[in-house]
Amino acid sequence: GLPGESPLVRVLEDESRSRLGRFNQKDVSMVFSSEANNKALEAIFSSQLFYENRQERFIRSMAEWLPRKAENLTPYTMALIAKYVARHRLREPRLLDTIANFLLKRGEQLDSKVIQKLVFPFSRMNYRPSNHGELFPKLEAILEQKAGSSPLATVNILMSMFQLSHFPQTVLHQVFSPGFITNVMSTPYALIVRRYLSLLDAAVELEFREYSGPRLDPRYRVLMFEHALTADEANRKY
Repeated sequence: GLPGESPLVRVLEDESRSRLGRFNQKDVSMVFSSEANNKALEAIFSSQLFYENRQERFIRSMAEWLPRKAENLTPYTMALIAKYVARHRLREPRLLDTIANFLLKRGEQLDSKVIQKLVFPFSRMNYRPSNHGELFPKLEAILEQKAGSSPLATVNILMSMFQLSHFPQTVLHQVFSPGFITNVMSTPYALIVRRYLSLLDAAVELEFREYSGPRLDPRYRVLMFEHALTADEANRKY
């Protein structure tokens, strides 16, 4: 491939940004009124160029439209929107509350890996959705049923809930149980789950002092990071 600093690459990137800018000046309602709005939104949010850039006008238009149309979207499309909102830290209550309502209505039908993507924007921006009184207990009940199906997703969802000051005791009992740990150790991603479990265990120590259930066995504790992260590295990872 061409080196990133080559004049040709720079010209192509400038032209792509120019086209994207012109798109954002158009009436974006044509996307939102389309019968095929799932596919249109998937195409837009799957674009790397779009994903890397903060599109203010598009997002304002989407915040007007999304609450009325969310029930027609697929979980995959909503997860792409949530990923974009989290990536650019778009603290837009209408978008975040729409994602939360989607979770409340359809959470039981969703895979844990999808749920973690939909929950992540809330914890990243420390935003408690307006329906948190219903949503958090619902998520807790779902995790009780699905904790073992995707251990990494389960622990990520728990971490998000901890960051929002909701502490699901029953699920903590599950993830710190010998059975859960044994299940984790037999998977190819055992190390990363152990890292997140170690972080969760530290969070319990700091944030949930009244918790008296099982904790992570010291034998399984590992450092979250192998070295100190720069600000850029942390932003890319989280």
